Parts: sequence; structure tokens; C-alpha cells
Amino acid sequence: RYSFQLSQRLLTTSCFVNSESFRIHASEIMQLFKQTSLR
Repeated sequence: RYSFQLSQRLLTTSCFVNSESFRIHASEIMQLFKQTSLR
């Protein structure tokens, strides 16, 4: 659950950044989220 909160925070920060950067962050967050889900 803590990881999810962290991801959400990162997503919000990415949203603040340009859409281009957000896209890169989104893929990274998605991978991280998948890893946490697997755990």
C-alpha cells in the first residue's frame, strides 16, 4: 500500500511536468506498479 501511495505521488509530480516527461514517468511507474503487484 505504501508503494501505491508513493507511485500516486510520483504520478502527480509527473503530471505537473510536461506531458512528454509524464509519458516517460508513466511507463516507469507502470513497471514499478507491476513489480509491486507481483510481490
